[in-house]
Amino acid sequence: MSAVIPTTAIATPKAADASSRAYIFAKRKLINRIALILSLSAMAFGLFWLAWILWETLRLGLAGLSIA
Repeated sequence: MSAVIPTTAIATPKAADASSRAYIFAKRKLINRIALILSLSAMAFGLFWLAWILWETLRLGLAGLSIA
């Protein structure tokens, strides 16, 4: 014999579940923004040095060229 449990007896804390999901989503969104800012900063740092190396190479290279 199986017991039938009325659906009103089952606890489904939807509000707590929704707020927990919202907290997890907000936390993941914050971590995503931090990672994005760090990666963009690293990219800008690297591009700065690459541009500086290119500028110095062209500046010194063009100065060393002559028609002779």
